[in-house]
Amino acid sequence: MKREVVHHDNHDSNNHTEIELQDQKSAGKGHVYQKAKSFNQKGDIQYQFHEFDDHHDEHHHLGRDSSTSPPHIVSGGQIFYVIDAESLRKGNAVIEIKDKTANPAALGLLGFGLTTFLLNLHNAGVYPLNSMVLAMGIFYGGIAQVLAGIFDWKRGNMFGMIAFLSYGLFWISLCALLILPKMGYGTASSPESMGWYLFIWGCFSTCMFVGTLKKAPYALVFVFFTVVILFFLLAAHNWTESVQLGKAAGIEGIICGLSAIYTAFGEILNETYGRTILPLGVRTPAPLKK
Repeated sequence: MKREVVHHDNHDSNNHTEIELQDQKSAGKGHVYQKAKSFNQKGDIQYQFHEFDDHHDEHHHLGRDSSTSPPHIVSGGQIFYVIDAESLRKGNAVIEIKDKTANPAALGLLGFGLTTFLLNLHNAGVYPLNSMVLAMGIFYGGIAQVLAGIFDWKRGNMFGMIAFLSYGLFWISLCALLILPKMGYGTASSPESMGWYLFIWGCFSTCMFVGTLKKAPYALVFVFFTVVILFFLLAAHNWTESVQLGKAAGIEGIICGLSAIYTAFGEILNETYGRTILPLGVRTPAPLKK
C-alpha cells in the first residue's frame, strides 16, 4: 500500500514537504509506533522520530482512517504521523522525503547567458567595454550563478554545483582582472597571460561538455559546446591580437549567450505550463535490460 502525506506549514500554505509512506503492514492496537513530528525551524522542514506505545498516549486523539491518511495524533494543534516501528525495522515501511525546492538551473543559465550575450556584443564591436558589462559580470553573471551553484549543492546535483559555482567565480575573477589594476592592486594582465587564462577555462569547459553527453538535454549540450568554442577563440584572439578573431569570438559568444537564455526559458516555461513550450531535447532514459 502506498500513501502520500503532505504537511503544510501553517504560516505559508505554499510551503510544504511531502512524505511518501509505503506501508505494507497495518498498525494494530498495542503495537509500538514510530511518531514523526514535523516542524519548521528557520525555514527548513525537519523531522524527528521516536517510538511510543499508544497505550501511554490515550490523552491524545489517535486517528486511524487509513482511507484518507496514515495514522496520526493531533495534540496541541500539532499533527504527528504514526508509523508501525516494527514495519520500519523490517523494511516493510519506507519514508521518503521528497525534494520540493525550486530548480535553480534557470537562474544560473540566465546569469551566464545574459552576461555572455552583453560581453560579446562588446567583443563583436557593437560598443566599448563599460561599467554595464562589469556590473552584470559581478552581480548576475557572478553572484547569481554562485547562488545557483549553492542551491544545486543543496539538491545534491554535483554537475550543476560545479558548473554554476565555477562559471560564477569566473565572471567575478574576470571583472576583478579588469578592475583591480585600475585601483592600484597589481599590474594589468598581458594579452599572453589572458590567453592562457581563457585557454584553461576552455579546457575546463571541455570536461564539462563531455559530462553533458551522457544524459543532459541536447539544448544544454549545445550551450556547453559553444562555451568551449568561445573560450578557445578568445584565447587565440589574445595570443594573436587579431581583430578578426576577436569579432568572430564575439559573434560566437552571442550565439552561446542566446542558447543559454533559450535553455533557461525552456526550463521556466515548460515547468510553468506543465508541457513542452520550448523544446529542449530532453532524453528519456533507456529501458533497463533484463
